[in-house]
Amino acid sequence: EDAIIISNRLIKEDKFTSIHVEKHEIEARDTKLGPEEITRDIPNIGEESLRNLDEDGIIRIGAEVSNRDILVGKITPKGETELSAEEKLLRAIFGEKARDVKDSSLYVPHGQGGKIIDVRILERENGDDLPPGVNKLVRVWIAQTRKITEGDKMAGRHGNKGVVAKILPEEDMPFLPDGTPIDIILNPIGVPSRMNLGQVLETHLGWAAKRLGFSAESPVFDGAEDSEIEDELAKAWIIEQSGAVPATSALENNIENVDLDSISDYLEKRGFDFDDIFVNKSPNSARTACLRIWLDEVANHDSSDLNVEEMMALALELSRDHQLAAPILGKSMLFDGRSGEAFDQPITVGYIYMLKLIHLVEDKIHARATGPYSLITQQPLGGKAQMGGQRFGEMEVWALEAYSAAHNLREMLTIKSDDEIGRVKTYEAIVKGEDVAQPGIPQSFHVLMKELQSLGLSVVLENDARDDMGLSEQDTFFGQPNKMEDPLALLEGATIAQDKEEDSSTPNDEEESVSSSYVPAENDTTVDESSEPSDTSVAEDDQPLTNGDS
Repeated sequence: EDAIIISNRLIKEDKFTSIHVEKHEIEARDTKLGPEEITRDIPNIGEESLRNLDEDGIIRIGAEVSNRDILVGKITPKGETELSAEEKLLRAIFGEKARDVKDSSLYVPHGQGGKIIDVRILERENGDDLPPGVNKLVRVWIAQTRKITEGDKMAGRHGNKGVVAKILPEEDMPFLPDGTPIDIILNPIGVPSRMNLGQVLETHLGWAAKRLGFSAESPVFDGAEDSEIEDELAKAWIIEQSGAVPATSALENNIENVDLDSISDYLEKRGFDFDDIFVNKSPNSARTACLRIWLDEVANHDSSDLNVEEMMALALELSRDHQLAAPILGKSMLFDGRSGEAFDQPITVGYIYMLKLIHLVEDKIHARATGPYSLITQQPLGGKAQMGGQRFGEMEVWALEAYSAAHNLREMLTIKSDDEIGRVKTYEAIVKGEDVAQPGIPQSFHVLMKELQSLGLSVVLENDARDDMGLSEQDTFFGQPNKMEDPLALLEGATIAQDKEEDSSTPNDEEESVSSSYVPAENDTTVDESSEPSDTSVAEDDQPLTNGDS
């Protein structure tokens, strides 16, 4: 319901065209490996990409730039690595030129562009005030004009914001009885629920002000009353009916061009006083005169014994049932620009202020194929700035579950997200024209494992036959997927084994039963000399083991 339709005339006449200036800057700093350098000599960059840079590697003023063009060339020294024989040869031939540097230039950000309107260079050598460690600072300003387009956000002065849904040719827009096409169409459904009636009153007051050729000021808490606006609409209709001013051209006619005598004669013939309506401006006088004349002459209803309220009720009834729009209701008959037929009901027409907001579709539109992934979750990053993916959240998952879209859902949560192996294999399968393989275990499962382990829980992944599926090393304690060992037993086991090696009097077969790595088997037990064998792994008296214990 918040969609807006506008006429192509607004674009042709640059009514909502805006100028946008973006500032970009880059610093050349001192690093541990040497100073950064602003230069045109950037590794692995072709001449085509450098065509708009000057000899210092800075973009020239007036150049047209678009997405991912270089604005300022900059190289940063890289850590020297051990050189191969070939690299040593190249270094010997070309000297320092072949040293390790990386491209850290300033590029036009994703989805931006325009014309360079200014460049400023600040250098420490010239005495410019720069932050510590910065030798040179370059600022570049890019300007562009943007015409209004589908998807741009607009708003009136009453919180009635909406998005441009369609731009129609002038000839397809609805038009008034005199042929004037409408510029903008708003949906009335947005008014009742939000109760911002100010937009309707502004439309009516604007309609009256335009036709009478005056400007209106309506402060928030001291604004025009409904009755005052209706009086102005009534005056506009009376003046047009009397022929004193051609309809809808009042702004071109100043007060000297208005034929006041014809207005006076028109009113006197119908029993109304010109001074009362236009000079003294008695409350409701214009409204009463307008309604009586309209009911008698246009609607063919006798209004002689009706008061103002009764005439108003009759006007509303005629508007609703017979498509006759009383002038003070601020409505007009409109005709469909495509078919030429009249619409069913009279429609509110007027003049309002509309603004274009900063939320432009050009800044928001975004698409990604493969791109950066988060290091921890291995899921795609979020947001346009990071070249992120579209978030498929909890509620979206419910929607796919509701539709039983199981395959889509699995794809979303695995190979399109954090199944590291699966997404590489899928890419490979698509390139080779093979069937896409079954998804693997997503990274989110491994993260869950780690969270459970941080709570001290060991989790085993089993299949239906209760066979251990063998989790990877990273998901298990001590590399043992099927068992959570007692850490105390491990420590004591290691101590026993150590003591056994030192004590030569212990029998060999017992010595072999405990190894230094100590992984308890199913029925492994430790025997205490002074008691019967038990199933516990600690001596029965719970005393620390000594050299004499086995």
